Amino acid sequence: MAEKICPYCQANNEADASFCAACGMALPRMEGTTPRVVAEGSIAATAAGQDVQGRQLKKKLKNACTALFAVAILQSLATLLVLFVLRSRYYPDGWDTASEEVQGAVQSVILTMAGIAVAFAALGFWARKSPLPATIIGLVLYLTAMIADAVMEPETIAQGLLVKAIIIAVLAKGISAAVQYRKLKAEAANTAMV
Repeated sequence: MAEKICPYCQANNEADASFCAACGMALPRMEGTTPRVVAEGSIAATAAGQDVQGRQLKKKLKNACTALFAVAILQSLATLLVLFVLRSRYYPDGWDTASEEVQGAVQSVILTMAGIAVAFAALGFWARKSPLPATIIGLVLYLTAMIADAVMEPETIAQGLLVKAIIIAVLAKGISAAVQYRKLKAEAANTAMV
């Protein structure tokens, strides 16, 4: 009987195997059939298929984690940029030349921006353990910050629109992947009990 070689890890497998014994990836069939695809939102029937789905979903979840860290980094850079621009443009002689009211307003803006950056960094770390609540909170926080910014300064709505749309899309996909991953874990736990 001929053996199948896994196209992913090059391991030898029995001819009638559907999944690689070494890496768990689906093996091509000897006869010319179309690929076996699990519909999105469906759970694979076999443990090996569920393992492959789990690995693919974990990759998606890492994207959500990365998006949270990216927002934290962008927010930090924006905070430094605002601080630098305000200081060099309006107070070249130092903060001492500004009134206490202006200094308080500037400090408030800088602390708020830095706080948002820290919040997204914390959400990025939390997403490693609990991706669904972290990505949901991240999306809500991001949308809230965008709305608050638009209310305070309406001209900021169009600024960085592409970056805003990409971050929202990545966070939304992270939420979807987290829901699918949670469903997969529950299904795998039910299968193990039977």
